[in-house]
Amino acid sequence: MRPRSRPLAAEHAALLLLLALVPAPGCVAVSAEIEQVRHSVQTQQLSFAGAGPLAGQATNETRVFDATLDSQLMDYVVHARLTELRVVPASGVSTLDFVREVRIRLLSAGGAPEVLLADYSRAGDGAAATDGSLTLRVHDDFDHTRYVRARVPFELQLAMDAPGAPWSVAVDLGLDLELGYELRL
Repeated sequence: MRPRSRPLAAEHAALLLLLALVPAPGCVAVSAEIEQVRHSVQTQQLSFAGAGPLAGQATNETRVFDATLDSQLMDYVVHARLTELRVVPASGVSTLDFVREVRIRLLSAGGAPEVLLADYSRAGDGAAATDGSLTLRVHDDFDHTRYVRARVPFELQLAMDAPGAPWSVAVDLGLDLELGYELRL
């Protein structure tokens, strides 16, 4: 019989180490995180009836809308922050200079309370941009992630001097996303 050059315990340890390194089903995980993905969404048009002979009088209007976010992308959201909200004229008007105030709220869903997401005041924020749009101040004093993941509806509230003819707007949303993915084999 030939003498062993290594003790038997060392061979067992080497075999166990080799087995630990060989992938087995359910034991290997690959994960990735991508930070600062910019994503923008424009909502469907929100329509308003014209005021007709009452044009120019103070009025308030409210519309509830959903932002159609890419559902495949939303499945991988780890953290989300809404960074920009703009209300853009879509039809019937070329500028929103008749709007005095705008508020956008995230409605309640999944136990999350309603929150004020963004607002605009002509008195404090100035006139409409040269393209006729209004840029709102986004409130970031709460976690946007759970609202984005839950795809909660938005509520648009407008205080304005109503135009005479029918008109519509769209809402542009800008988001910063952090995405994560984990694959288990």
